[in-house]
Amino acid sequence: FWCLVAIVETIMPTDYYSNTLTASQVDQRVLQDLLSEKLPRLMAHLGQHHVDLSLITFNWFLVVFADSLISNILLRVWDAFLYE
Repeated sequence: FWCLVAIVETIMPTDYYSNTLTASQVDQRVLQDLLSEKLPRLMAHLGQHHVDLSLITFNWFLVVFADSLISNILLRVWDAFLYE
């Protein structure tokens, strides 16, 4: 819990959890651009089916993957995040 508090209060941008969620939306755009570059077939497939990727991934970013990964993998992700 305290790791999550430290991440939210000190590491994440100040407007990440604001009413407009501007920085959160920027992260979603960056993810979309990265996937378009690295996995174009996946993005084309999602586009054909009109899947908005942010509907799936937005919550992952807001809670820093805390509710979508099992604890041993979550701690590895947080280690990499905090290390960078």
